[in-house]
Amino acid sequence: MFSSADIISHVSFQSTEETVHNLDQKENVDYKKVVKELKKESKRIDEALEVLTKARNEAEGKVKKMREIVDQKKKEAKSLSSWPLQLADDVKKWEKLWEGDFGKKVLRHQSHQLAENATVVSDMNCNVQYCRKMIYFKRISQQNLTEESRRLRKNSQSELNRVQREINWLKDQVAEWKLKVVQNEVVVEKLKIELNSTNMEVVEKRTQVDEVKADLEELKRKRHLEQIHRRGRRIMNEI
Repeated sequence: MFSSADIISHVSFQSTEETVHNLDQKENVDYKKVVKELKKESKRIDEALEVLTKARNEAEGKVKKMREIVDQKKKEAKSLSSWPLQLADDVKKWEKLWEGDFGKKVLRHQSHQLAENATVVSDMNCNVQYCRKMIYFKRISQQNLTEESRRLRKNSQSELNRVQREINWLKDQVAEWKLKVVQNEVVVEKLKIELNSTNMEVVEKRTQVDEVKADLEELKRKRHLEQIHRRGRRIMNEI
């Protein structure tokens, strides 16, 4: 940016040709190129904002999916927790049935098939033992599933915290980019104002240069006329 005092000093202390040359050099400052570069910078900032927004949406989608998995695990754990209790009730009913009057009556009426009944009772005992083992294994499975659910919930919470930190960081980055965009817009507007001011000063100084040129031409013309008059007088005196 050149002040009016700089240009006036060139006009005052340099020749007309040097002044015009300096003004032409100052006019070669490419403000349009500067504005174009700032617009490119603004476009790159917009593209970065789009990438950050896409990353934030993907992170939110992962969080939602993880929450759905946790809810599904909770439902499975709840369903498994009720199954062993129902199985234990069924076992107790069967035990009560065979140990009650009905079971004894059946055994008395089929005393001639004692061996077979003993086998049946043995099978039933095996079934009872099997059911008890199944209950035990189901309880172990339920405990493992509960521990797995807790671990998954803990990991999910840790992942959620990490994602939240990333989201906060992305928000900070977006805010910073927005601030840079605003600052660049302010710089662009300032450069536009300075460019308009410089153009007006250049036009004004060109007008002054034209006036100086006209004055010099007038001075040359007067000097030339004076020289012609002096030559005419000298010739007249010689005659």
